Amino acid sequence: MFACDVCGKEYKYKRGLYRHKKFECGQEPKYQCPHCPHRAKHKANLKTHIAVKHFAKYFLAALHFLIITSSLSVNNSFAAMYQNCSGTYPCDACDKVYQYKGNLDRHKRDECGQEPKYACPHCPYKSKHKANLKSHIGIRH
Repeated sequence: MFACDVCGKEYKYKRGLYRHKKFECGQEPKYQCPHCPHRAKHKANLKTHIAVKHFAKYFLAALHFLIITSSLSVNNSFAAMYQNCSGTYPCDACDKVYQYKGNLDRHKRDECGQEPKYACPHCPYKSKHKANLKSHIGIRH
C-alpha cells in the first residue's frame, strides 16, 4: 500500500498516490451539487451523487408532469423529462436509459428491437453481446 504523507489516504498502486497528490490532496472540491451543499472533486462523483441522492425527486416530478400533461405521449414526455432532469439519455423505443449519448446511439443501432445473436451451446441462454455470453459460460458451465 502507498500512503499519502499529507492526509494518510492509502492507494494500492503508486500511480494512484501520484494522481492523488497531483490533483486531489489539499484541493477544494470544485463541483457543487445544484440541489444540496454536497461538493465533489470529480465530475463523475457528482453525477453519481445526484443519481443516488436526488433521483426520487426527479422521478416524482416526471410522474407528476405525465399526469398533468396526459395529451402528450407517455414515452416521449417521460423521456424528455428524465433526460432534462438527470442528464441521462433514455431510448424512446424501450425502457433503457444510458449515461452517455454514444451508448444510446450504439443501443439504437445494434440492440434495440433485435433478437439476441449469441446463443449458449449448453442451455437456452441468449445474449445480444458476445462478452455476456462468454461470462455466462464461464459462470454457469
